[in-house]
Amino acid sequence: MNNQYKHAGEPFTAKIAAELILELCKGETLKKEKIRDRVYEHHEKQGGEKYEGSRTLNQCFNDALNKDLKQKRGLADNKNRGYWTILGEPPSNDAPDEPIEGCVYIYYYPAYKELAELKGKDKWPCKIGRTERDAEKRIKEQGTGMPEHATQEVVIKTDDPNSLEQTIRSLLKRKGMHIQEAPGDEWYLINSEIAKKVAEAFEDFQKKLDFI
Repeated sequence: MNNQYKHAGEPFTAKIAAELILELCKGETLKKEKIRDRVYEHHEKQGGEKYEGSRTLNQCFNDALNKDLKQKRGLADNKNRGYWTILGEPPSNDAPDEPIEGCVYIYYYPAYKELAELKGKDKWPCKIGRTERDAEKRIKEQGTGMPEHATQEVVIKTDDPNSLEQTIRSLLKRKGMHIQEAPGDEWYLINSEIAKKVAEAFEDFQKKLDFI
């Protein structure tokens, strides 16, 4: 049981299913059964309660895919019968023709840093994410139910947070810093110095692009 899982102790719902589908299946094309098994198993292993709805578990996932992700947000697209492509975070409600000011952020929980230091290590788990809203609010939302507040290390403003996030993650993966056993693709074994150097490098690069 993971006491840092924000849905620990909560019965499984379509809303939780939709959230975990984005977290655990983003960028993949999978059968609905594969999505269901992966997501539901993760929820139970992390301390979540079983599904208690009046409808079947399959119907619960149908609601998550068809109502929450596809119809409302356009995030899941079934290109082949029985398969779903999970595209990512919901699009902004802002006018599509206007450039969107977003950002990529890096944060960690102090307990992770303290534990690493106790073990004599100079790196600890840090999360890399993106948003087209206020970074501080987004980080607080992800930390709901956590016993401490996250430390926001850096915020890199950009009009293309998706591309910047993927670029940073790819570079850190090439350095072997991705935590493969962590769910999703967000956690990396780095530290404050590395996070700040990443931010400085990309901010400097973006400034140079302004002259092109």
